[in-house]
Amino acid sequence: MVLMLLLDLQCLVISRSLAECLPLTLRGPQGRIGQVLLLHLGGLQAFPILQDVSHNTHQPLAWQALAELCDAVRKYGLGLAKVMQILHYFNASLLTPFDIQILARTLFPLVEHDFFEYKWTQLAVRAVEQNMTLGPGDPTCMINTDMLLGTGSYARASGQVGFEPLLQEQCQQTGMSELVQTIQLATPQESFVTVVQGIDEPFLHFAGQLTAAVEKQAQKLLEEVQQAISARQVYRIEPSIDINMFITTPDLHPTGIISQWNDDWTEPLHVLEWVSLPHQPHKTASALFELISHLIIKCRQCCLQLMGADPSKIILPVQREEFDWSYVNNVSLQSALEGFSGQITYHLPSHKLFQVAKNTQFSLQPKNSQEPVQGPTVFTDGSGKTEKVIVTWQDGSECQVLESHEDGSVQLVELRAAIMAFDKFSQEPFSLITDSAYVANIAQ
Repeated sequence: MVLMLLLDLQCLVISRSLAECLPLTLRGPQGRIGQVLLLHLGGLQAFPILQDVSHNTHQPLAWQALAELCDAVRKYGLGLAKVMQILHYFNASLLTPFDIQILARTLFPLVEHDFFEYKWTQLAVRAVEQNMTLGPGDPTCMINTDMLLGTGSYARASGQVGFEPLLQEQCQQTGMSELVQTIQLATPQESFVTVVQGIDEPFLHFAGQLTAAVEKQAQKLLEEVQQAISARQVYRIEPSIDINMFITTPDLHPTGIISQWNDDWTEPLHVLEWVSLPHQPHKTASALFELISHLIIKCRQCCLQLMGADPSKIILPVQREEFDWSYVNNVSLQSALEGFSGQITYHLPSHKLFQVAKNTQFSLQPKNSQEPVQGPTVFTDGSGKTEKVIVTWQDGSECQVLESHEDGSVQLVELRAAIMAFDKFSQEPFSLITDSAYVANIAQ
C-alpha cells in the first residue's frame, strides 16, 4: 500500500526497487514546484518522472544514495574511498548540469562550493573555445557556456533533458571532471614528513613512497598558486601598451599607481603596482610637492626594477600653473624629474578607483585631549633661577612628588618637568597642568 500526495506532476511510476521513502521537492516542466510525500508501508516506492514536449524524461538522483553520500562526507570527509564509489555510481547514469549542482551542494561547504563553481565555469569556457576550433560544420560549435553549466535560460532540469546527446555528454564530462578535481584539492594529502620507513621495508620501496608524497604536495601547492594567480588583484604587463604613473593625493598623502590604460579593454585600468610613502609623519612638515617628488622618485625606481625603463606618462592631480611654478622653485621636484623624457599631464581619467582614492582620508589617532581624561592629574613646575624641577600628583590620600634639576633657560626647565611626567605615566592617560605656554604648545 502506498499513500501519495501529488501536486502538479504529469505522471507517476510505481516500483519495488528501493527500501525506504523520502520527501521529494521537484520542479515541473513549466518551472512549477511539486511536492510528493512517499510513505513506505508495503515495500513499494514511488518514482517521479518529469516529461517535456520532446518526451525526454528526468529522474531525480536516488535520494538513498544522496543520503549515503552526505553521511559519508560528514563522518569521514571527502578523502574517503566510498565517496568516490558513490560518485562512480552516479556517473554511470546520464547526468544533467542540474544533477551535478545537486551533487556539489551535497559534497562541499560554502568555500569549496564557490571554488568548484569558479573552476567549473573556467573549464566550460575552455571547452566552448575548443569547440569553436572544430569548424562551423561541427555540431558542438553551437554549444555555449550556459548550456554546459545549466545557467541562464537553460537552468531548468526539464529543459536540460532535451539536450542533444553530444551536448549531454559534454555537460557530464566537464561537470564531473571538475567535481572530482575539487574533491582531490580539498582532501588533505599525507605529509612527506610522516612517511616512515618500516623495519623490514626495502629502501627503494620507502623512497618511492616518499617521492609520491612529495609529488602530491608539490602538485597541491602548484594548484594553490594557480588559484591565487587566477584571483589576482593586479594584472600582468601587456608589452604593447605604455606604462603610466598615476599620482593621487588622498588627504594630502600622495599614493602612486603604476598601471596600463587601454579604452578597448573591458576594465581599462590594469594596476601593476601600488607605491606609497611611509604613513608615519616626519618630524618636520613637508609641502605637498615635496611629498609628490619623493613619490615620483620611488615610482621611477620601481618602474626600472619591473620594466627596465621609465613610465611613458606621469599623471598628476594638480593644475598646470601650480606644477609649473613648483617645478621652477622646488629643487626636490627638479631632481625627481631629472632625465625624464615622457609626458606629464594634469587630469586623472574618469575611473571609480581614482574616485575612491580621491575621497579616502588617512588620519592618525590623536594622543592628546583638550578635556580632562580618566587618570591622575599631574602638576609640573620649574624655576629658572634655582633650576629646580618638580612634578606632583595625588595618589589616594597621599601627595607624591618628583624632583630634579635642569641647567638652562626657564623653558628648558619647564620642559624637563613635563618630560618627567610623561616618563612616569607613559602607560596610562593623565591630565597635565602647567603654567608654561611653551610646554602646552609643544604637548599639543
